[in-house]
Amino acid sequence: MFLGKKTVIAVLLLCAAVLIFVRIQPRPVLTGGTPFSRAVYAENGELLRLTLADDEVFRLYTPLSEISPALIKATIFYEDRLFRYHQGINPFAVARSFWTTYVKKQRVVGGSTITMQLARVLYDIDSATVPGKLNQMLHAVWIEARYSKDEILEAYLNLAPYGHNIEGIGAAGLIYYHSRVKNLSTLQSLTLCVIPQNPNKRVPTNENGWRELKKARDPLMYAWVAAHPEDTDKLSHFSLPVQIYRISDLPWLAPHFADGVLQSYPRVSEYFTTLDLETQKAAERVIKEFVERNAAFGIKNAAALLVNNRTMAVEAAVGSADFFDGAILGQVDGTRSMRSPGSLLKPFIYAVAIDQGLIHPHTLLKDAPRRYGLYSPENSDRGFMGPLFAQDALIQSRNIPAVDLMLELQPPDSLLELLRNSGVKNLRNAEFYGAALALGGFELTMEDAAGLYASLANSGEVKSLRKLQSDVSTVIARANSPEAAYIVTDMLRHNRPPLVRGFRPNLPFPVAYKTGTSFRFRDGWTAGTFGAYTLVVWVGNFNGEGNPNFSGRGAAAPLFFQIVQARMPFITVPEEKGIPPELNVKYVDICSVTGELPVDYCPEAEPTLFIPGVSPITVSDIYLRIPVDIKTGLRACGYDPATTRMEVYEFWPADILELYEKAGIRRKTPPRYMPDCTLDQISYRGAPPVITYPQPRVVYDVNHSPGEGGEIPFIASGGADVDSIYWFVDNKFVGEAANGKPFFWKAVTGGHHLQAVDNLGRSSSIAFDVM
Repeated sequence: MFLGKKTVIAVLLLCAAVLIFVRIQPRPVLTGGTPFSRAVYAENGELLRLTLADDEVFRLYTPLSEISPALIKATIFYEDRLFRYHQGINPFAVARSFWTTYVKKQRVVGGSTITMQLARVLYDIDSATVPGKLNQMLHAVWIEARYSKDEILEAYLNLAPYGHNIEGIGAAGLIYYHSRVKNLSTLQSLTLCVIPQNPNKRVPTNENGWRELKKARDPLMYAWVAAHPEDTDKLSHFSLPVQIYRISDLPWLAPHFADGVLQSYPRVSEYFTTLDLETQKAAERVIKEFVERNAAFGIKNAAALLVNNRTMAVEAAVGSADFFDGAILGQVDGTRSMRSPGSLLKPFIYAVAIDQGLIHPHTLLKDAPRRYGLYSPENSDRGFMGPLFAQDALIQSRNIPAVDLMLELQPPDSLLELLRNSGVKNLRNAEFYGAALALGGFELTMEDAAGLYASLANSGEVKSLRKLQSDVSTVIARANSPEAAYIVTDMLRHNRPPLVRGFRPNLPFPVAYKTGTSFRFRDGWTAGTFGAYTLVVWVGNFNGEGNPNFSGRGAAAPLFFQIVQARMPFITVPEEKGIPPELNVKYVDICSVTGELPVDYCPEAEPTLFIPGVSPITVSDIYLRIPVDIKTGLRACGYDPATTRMEVYEFWPADILELYEKAGIRRKTPPRYMPDCTLDQISYRGAPPVITYPQPRVVYDVNHSPGEGGEIPFIASGGADVDSIYWFVDNKFVGEAANGKPFFWKAVTGGHHLQAVDNLGRSSSIAFDVM
């Protein structure tokens, strides 16, 4: 009996409707819910780390597009040649399997298609029994009705067993061949594709397993060549030894860096990083040798971070001297740990001061004992150098000049805002830090420091670091102008390298670097730029235990330059082209002693970098030509060719002159006036006194003033020809003190006008407040 035409059409329409219904149902990803491993690669594609999936299986999800075409073809050729044509079941293979296994009872022959094998894995089906096999076939048909062939093949290749606790071709390729599966050769593909049929027997990492694998693979090779004549020339390769790696051979490289990537980025299967593995290994080797050589000095741990300034790519990151050494807390990542930087960030105080027109490299600063409220900072050598240029104060890391400059910045919390805007975390308000902020009284990471120092090479822009090749570095903040960044970099290039193993490094390129030592010698730092790179180095203990040998100059700097030397063969030396034409920077001659624009009597001039329209322009009034009485040698009241001669003397402010004297440096100071000179004759010459304390625009707390019993010291520095300073508060005389010495005033709350008048009649004034 034949079905009518209408019946056939109805059946076909019903089948189509069922198929459409099945297709439009929500389709979960075939591998959904299956945990997968994660792989981290170096910049050159070499594997750094392959993690276990949550179920303790190596299983790396790999899209079909990332799998070698040869592997895909070999798998279909070996497992299921009609895969692209059947609907989940190959009736010919099923019939052959049934006939051989159950009728002739010769041997067990599998008739599973790739889809059936996938169904067995997905639904945990026992296919060794007839009911189980039927269940497997039904599920295969169901899968075929809902998913495309490529989806099915991709799921199978990601879930198929490949021996041991390895599932999926992605993990198999990395473990057995140390190769991403997209790069597998035809020989490697043919070798791997036979494992899933019997993964327990065909394990390639032992002798018996390799023998069983070859039994299945070798006939496949000849069948493959017969079907693919273009690969005939590869037959000679099939007999060559094959390098097979074990799970124990999996690399564990750059462990802190890999951990950081896995912890910091969203979960994906593969991470392609910026790490330069050769540089990483060189840095690890240098740190290991450095720690071994200095173990007798208590130096047991160190860390380093290298960043490419042009791309902001992290090319090396060594978090500790030994990841596996529990005694030094080796698994702590020093590149991401918060530590006190000491003086490491002083260059950015100077850069802001340059931008605000407070200094240029040869501005004369004072390194002398100072008190800031209840805080009296010292230098690491517990001494003071007196007057010195800004450049020297920076590279010699003098504390008082840095604090003075920071307190002169406007607004007063300029440095704190720079740090906050640059991404430094967990910062408190300015009042919490006070003057200690200039000396590293806070914490930041090596990554923070690298971003800041790289800004010196990037025209003052702080940019985000890149750890993945897909990352895009963005501008986080502008730390300084391009001009200030250029000038500070030039200043730091005058910082001579330290001795390294008894020798001073002689590098073919300039290195602009700065050291830092935290409170109680807990951390030694060095950071700097060279070529296209920024390098940050840290020496210390993660438990915070201090050691006098943890100094920036004595420990971190030698390690810094050893890493630089290890990287030296790969550094392109930039051609010196002078000041970039786009910068508003030029060289200006200044008096080599005063740091000011020279006058006729300056003994010697030298050039300094200068920002026109920004840098301070002051004409030196230190060197003056004055009349001296020929008979007495005293300063004459006026010039008379018959009784006087003209001589050049140095008119230093009293505070600077005192510093020179303490440093044992004699200056040619002017003689006293002749006794018959009147005040009218002498008061119009010379500079008025400079009030150095109290400072204008500062509110002083009478309960926490520097003096005792609520007193505030008044200090003014007059010229070298001044003996005394007279003090007036709100136009009332309150007392007298020697030039440059303090007068203590009993503080009264409110706003006040303070005037200092020297004994030669010159005066200056400020306003200040007391609360």
